[in-house]
Amino acid sequence: ALLLAFNRKRGLSVSPEAPLFQTRRHLRLTARTVQWFVANLREKVGLDFRATPHSIRHGFAVELLERSGNLIAVKEVLGHKQITSTEVYTRPRRDEQRRAVDTLAYRR
Repeated sequence: ALLLAFNRKRGLSVSPEAPLFQTRRHLRLTARTVQWFVANLREKVGLDFRATPHSIRHGFAVELLERSGNLIAVKEVLGHKQITSTEVYTRPRRDEQRRAVDTLAYRR
């Protein structure tokens, strides 16, 4: 939502078909350029873990699934053809798996 507002404020297209990351000339940024930006920002803010466009996409998919509970909607938003691709993106973390199992131990 913030990036869409940023694009809208600068007169860039925010239609669903428009690239999310655009140049001032309304051209799509290359994947390599986005990777460079993320790496550069990660370095500037001093993150001690690896943040990549892929990890941002993964985090988005996990958050969307947690909030919506709708795997099919996540599949469509990510543009996957197969639901198995979406399932890979949204696999629960170990701590989430542990919590899910723990819920069984406390029910009686």
